[in-house]
Amino acid sequence: MKMSGSSTSWNWAAFLFTGYWFIYRKMYGIGFAILGANLLFSFFGVINYLLSIGVSIFAGIMGNNLYMKYVDKELYYAKSLPEFQKLPVLSQRGGTNGGALAGAIGAMFILQFIILIVGR
Repeated sequence: MKMSGSSTSWNWAAFLFTGYWFIYRKMYGIGFAILGANLLFSFFGVINYLLSIGVSIFAGIMGNNLYMKYVDKELYYAKSLPEFQKLPVLSQRGGTNGGALAGAIGAMFILQFIILIVGR
């Protein structure tokens, strides 16, 4: 993307698993905001589907760009660290987080189940 100068590309994982993809990639704020919005808008029927499709398309198009900006920010932060701390900090802050993903899936399942039971 940097070489081509484009700010957009297509990411199927970001499109299909929008909020969860952001959480897996350690962009927790965006991921939990999307999941929270999906949960909130689930009370509005058809509007939820339209908003979800719109957010998914946006994530599919802009997901790689947002992730690149996240990585660039983390690399910029690491530049200010002493050399011996760079690798451990980047290892901890970079990569993916399967545990957070599993926790988010479990939490959403439980919250949706509670909403289903209370809504009866």
